[in-house]
Amino acid sequence: MPHDIFREQISARLQRLMTSSPATEIILVPSVRDIVSRHMAFPQAMLDRETLGLPKVGPLTGINAPADV
Repeated sequence: MPHDIFREQISARLQRLMTSSPATEIILVPSVRDIVSRHMAFPQAMLDRETLGLPKVGPLTGINAPADV
């Protein structure tokens, strides 16, 4: 499943980055090309943190697309 691959390959690396560099701010923006995104057109909701194995708190921010940062 794409969500399992995301958890194993992406979430694990983001966890290591947040542990080794807690001052780093990470911003995740969904794309219409993301296989883990539920929306294939704009506007898109944030990526589902629980499903993707991402922490609910910490230096990781999820935003909608399109968005102004």
